[in-house]
Amino acid sequence: MVCADLSRVEEIYAPASIYPAVQNLLLAAADLGYGSCLTTGLTTFGIDRVREQLALPNTMLPMAAVYLGRPAKKLSPPRRRPATSMTFRDRFGNPW
Repeated sequence: MVCADLSRVEEIYAPASIYPAVQNLLLAAADLGYGSCLTTGLTTFGIDRVREQLALPNTMLPMAAVYLGRPAKKLSPPRRRPATSMTFRDRFGNPW
């Protein structure tokens, strides 16, 4: 569970620190051969239960759950659409 410490940062600013840190965690895990899954569903829809189960103080705000593990089989790299199919110049729909 990734939490923001609201005694150190205002809630509105927490995502700006938390999510880049989580991205770095996921990249490091992949480099070490771990598979990962990031979800914010638990923290969005079950925040009270998360706080209760983990005995979190009120100053700790759960923001994401990160699951890590060794893949049972080697996975192929994800397929990606070309960037040109998703990026536009000056306005939406204008190809780069």
